[in-house]
Amino acid sequence: MDAPPERVYDIITNPNRPQPWVKQIERVGVNKWKAKVEYPTLLSGSRLLDTEITLLEAMRPSKVVIMMATEKPTMISKQTYWLEALKNKTKMMLTMEYTLPYGIYGRIMDRLILRRLNQSALKENLKRLKDAVE
Repeated sequence: MDAPPERVYDIITNPNRPQPWVKQIERVGVNKWKAKVEYPTLLSGSRLLDTEITLLEAMRPSKVVIMMATEKPTMISKQTYWLEALKNKTKMMLTMEYTLPYGIYGRIMDRLILRRLNQSALKENLKRLKDAVE
């Protein structure tokens, strides 16, 4: 990204507008936000779910860990952003861990559908983050 790590870190951790690449987010507290986040579903394509976003770890300017969780159905994802300075630019690595509801059916849905959807969503989110930072 054409911005220093401090700028990327500030965008990712901004409590007034957390995760600017996710739509319809409102501030709830210093380290927690509520959001309507679009999640893919097997039958209806996608739907908006109430999601709590929590800043778990913040090491300025090199690491940010964010958790997103829904209650019904229960889904949890943990996103870890690693930021590295490259002159006046930032190299970013994102790792994501998540759990899905519905036991074996959720795992089948993940393998058949969600992994591909998540990969395309990550590419789009990276583009939105890049636009917000630059």
